[in-house]
Amino acid sequence: MAGSRYHEARIAAWGLDADLFPKPVEWVLMTGYYVMIGAIADAYLYLKTYWWKLALWGLCLASACFIMVMLVLNEKDQVLKRTLSAWMKRFPRWMLVLGLSSSYFAAVGLFILHVPLLFGTVLYLPSQLGKEAGDKVANAQLTQYSEGCETGVLKHRCIVFKRDGLPELKGFLVESSDSQLVVYLPGQKLVQVMKREGVELVMRVP
Repeated sequence: MAGSRYHEARIAAWGLDADLFPKPVEWVLMTGYYVMIGAIADAYLYLKTYWWKLALWGLCLASACFIMVMLVLNEKDQVLKRTLSAWMKRFPRWMLVLGLSSSYFAAVGLFILHVPLLFGTVLYLPSQLGKEAGDKVANAQLTQYSEGCETGVLKHRCIVFKRDGLPELKGFLVESSDSQLVVYLPGQKLVQVMKREGVELVMRVP
């Protein structure tokens, strides 16, 4: 799911339909694997950076629980216990039993109600992670390609597309399939789709 959504989001960011550029199952699975690994790494880096927030909340909660427990254990006059007992004696026993039973059934009902929502969230999460990763990669590519063909990154260098009887095109290969190529032309800032048959790709390396 993450790999398929990644492919759809990345292609859609270029204004194209992902159905025109199908990917094999192995590619989808491996891409989804890397998407999930990237999400786990991002979560780890976030916790590593903002761990002090988690520690602060945990310290506050632990301190509050410690203070409450110590007050109950060390209270000599048992004021809290007597107050609670006096408050409960105001209600008939059947009302207390009804309240406890209703609370139990309400908790069970809420749990059953929220299980499908939680299950749906778990199923939706890979799709959302794939979409975010696809948008992120597409935006990074567009930023990189917009700088022109003078980029120093080897895998992001321009390719010369030679076609019989047609002028050469110089741009970046965005996507490909068995029958089509998607080329970004930085000079015109255009995305062009061309047939793959009869096209020769030439890339100059230092």
